[in-house]
Amino acid sequence: MEQYIKRIMKNKKISIFSSITILFSVLFSVGVITLVTYSFMKSEYAIEKLAKRLNGSIADQVKQEFELLVEPSNNFINVIETFARVDGKLTLKSRRLQQVLLNYVETYPQLYNVFIALPDKSFLMATDSDPLKMVLIESKKNSTKTILFDSDKTLLKSENKTGVSYNPLERPWYGGAISQEGVFETEVYTFFESKKPGVTLSKAIRNQKGQLVAVVGIDLLLTNLQTFLSSVDISNESFIAIIDKEKGKYIVSKESNVKKQESFEMIKLFHKFTTKKDFDQIEFKDEMYYFTESDVGSDYFKNWKYVIAIPEKELISEILTMRHQSLKFGTAILIIGCLIIFLFSRLFSRPIKEISNQANKIKQLEKVASLRLMSPVDEVSELIQSVNALGVAFDSFVQYVPKTIVKHLLDTNQSAGISGEMYNVTILFTDIEGFTAFSDGENPENVSVYLSRYFELLSEKVVAYGGTIDKYIGDSLMVFWGAPIRLEEHALQAVRCVMAIKRELESERVQSDPVLSKFKTRFGLHSGRAVIGNIGSSERFNYTAIGSDVNICARLEALNKEFNTYSLISDSTKYQIEDEVLTRPLEPMSLKGVKDEVMVHELLDPAVNKPLLSAYERCQKLYIDKQYQEASVRFKELLALNPDDKVVEYFVKKIDQLMLDQ
Repeated sequence: MEQYIKRIMKNKKISIFSSITILFSVLFSVGVITLVTYSFMKSEYAIEKLAKRLNGSIADQVKQEFELLVEPSNNFINVIETFARVDGKLTLKSRRLQQVLLNYVETYPQLYNVFIALPDKSFLMATDSDPLKMVLIESKKNSTKTILFDSDKTLLKSENKTGVSYNPLERPWYGGAISQEGVFETEVYTFFESKKPGVTLSKAIRNQKGQLVAVVGIDLLLTNLQTFLSSVDISNESFIAIIDKEKGKYIVSKESNVKKQESFEMIKLFHKFTTKKDFDQIEFKDEMYYFTESDVGSDYFKNWKYVIAIPEKELISEILTMRHQSLKFGTAILIIGCLIIFLFSRLFSRPIKEISNQANKIKQLEKVASLRLMSPVDEVSELIQSVNALGVAFDSFVQYVPKTIVKHLLDTNQSAGISGEMYNVTILFTDIEGFTAFSDGENPENVSVYLSRYFELLSEKVVAYGGTIDKYIGDSLMVFWGAPIRLEEHALQAVRCVMAIKRELESERVQSDPVLSKFKTRFGLHSGRAVIGNIGSSERFNYTAIGSDVNICARLEALNKEFNTYSLISDSTKYQIEDEVLTRPLEPMSLKGVKDEVMVHELLDPAVNKPLLSAYERCQKLYIDKQYQEASVRFKELLALNPDDKVVEYFVKKIDQLMLDQ
């Protein structure tokens, strides 16, 4: 029969409208006969009533568990407010106050961190780690104290460090707390040290005059809630989860990632079609589910909802068995209808599915081969040809324009035109040491081939680390991070990319290449603001970055020649990456066209000799403080220990010249 239908379709093509009409007509005719039966109407009410009772019972357990999760946070905030009200202030060095923080993180496993921040940047935090840890930052003394305790809160170790790298006033939880009344809550995120999901709660404590005394906060783990949901055993196909309804995403669930996605489709279906507020019956993937949604019962998380879905067939199998038996009479009709639908669906759906897959690949800018499909439908045949032509056009287009820009235009449904917008970005300039001399002695065609291979290595890493390639300038490469997609950690991504490129260029694969092994790349990184957009004329334009910070980066890269280095970053980039990557300070430099001096740092390999680095930093501080006599002696001693250090050699020569000029 299938072959017969294919022969008919080959001789006479029909429109897609006719195809859909035939399919739905057959489906409707079969469905009308079998759907409405007496047994279905009789059993529906009983099943719904039972489902509502079961869902309500589980919902009460979820609310109770959520209350147990949040209650210690309420108590902690109330205790600290009482301290502030009684004493009129909070003294972070108070043993009594510190003992309270330690007791809470030890007693309640869901409290990972509890902390207090004062307006003068002082900070006290207790962490539920092994061993227990407390950190005290005294901003006025510019010191950070870390204290470790055993399970009996006996002091194990205390370490004082000069310098403060953490500013609580810059954290989102601090700003959120002082900008609103009551408790501020962050979005769910993964805690840095524990690698576990949670939220941060914070509240501003004020005196009777309304003046800010402190901000108290809690890092609340959601793992207990996750464990509880995993322990709820309803049935194999049921699911239970907590979602953020406003943002449309999961908070916690016991499902796998694949099943979570399927379940979320059911949730969206419930929100779209239900006429009841918190309980309804919906059909999903040809199965009926009883669905419950309600608040979690906390004033902190007003947008959080718990959702429970129980499949009808698992809720009460005996009633369903009776229903199925009463519908046996319609089986013969359904078989005929399903057979017709199967044949037509198989005939028409395959090319449409292939076209859809091809279109998605093109949208993701993947390289695709032309579709080799035949369809009896005129519109589908034309669509296949159009998609094939579109694939060829896109493959050619992305060779000239960075994929990140094209993908951004596709994702945001924007059209390309003259535009410009200010972005916070980190800019990279690269340069090959001695390339001019190398290219002068080589065949021009060979130079082009070598450069292409070299740029291929760099470009792979840039794309992998989310960078946007601005342009290739001779043997140089200009890249920026933070546009067109804004990135919070654009500086850190840029630095990691540079380190990855350096590792690749130093790898055995590249070093064994007779040409690429000769290319020594210099890098310059600077973070700032730039106007980024389509710059040019209506006939032709480039997506590029312009501004003073772009010029600073270009001149910063050129300083590698002066310092005899290969990887330099500005002070603004160093500030953003903090201590994530090892660096050493050089000196403030005057750059052409820049009013203020720019402090320069060198990126270092993680395997650098740490004692030598510490010695260097002491020498560099003497130099910055203009203690040239002492700095000269120390730098020369350091050079004797490490004669290959070109930066130390630079400072030795410069100090000698400065002393000579005096």
